[in-house]
Amino acid sequence: MLTLRNGLLACAILVVTGLLAQDDAGIARHQGLERLRASQSDHGALVPALKLLAEAAALYAEQGRDSESAEVNSCLYWAKKKMVLGDLEALESDQAVTEQLETATKPIAVNLAQTMMLQAGWFANGYADDALLMAICYFGAANRFKESDIGVMEMDKSPKAMRQIDSSPMRNR
Repeated sequence: MLTLRNGLLACAILVVTGLLAQDDAGIARHQGLERLRASQSDHGALVPALKLLAEAAALYAEQGRDSESAEVNSCLYWAKKKMVLGDLEALESDQAVTEQLETATKPIAVNLAQTMMLQAGWFANGYADDALLMAICYFGAANRFKESDIGVMEMDKSPKAMRQIDSSPMRNR
């Protein structure tokens, strides 16, 4: 009986620990997105956003939550394109962030363009009320394949979403 109780207690501890880790990833993602939104008008918010998003991406990857990891990596891809020399210098000593940025921006085989565009569409549809996340999603997919026919066709979706940011209900979140 004591062994069964200890086993159940150990399982409960593992479940609670797992839930806390998931919460940590979600909190880092949420805070990172808030700072990423703020970086649209305050560039100083970009480095803190990168750090939080990198933390969230690493936690999601560690937990095997691929769709959440891919979502956050799209945000990292977008944010890296906005970086200036001062941002690079601010992050150069943070190996975890630089590694996550490398992961998020690694080249993707051209034969995966169609799949990535479909995933971008699904992701964007999930955030139809958030123009910035839609723009990030389309930009990341289309920019990676800008030389391909499918990338050229898809590239106009990101600016269209960006034009909606002023009217997006998520804009002030």
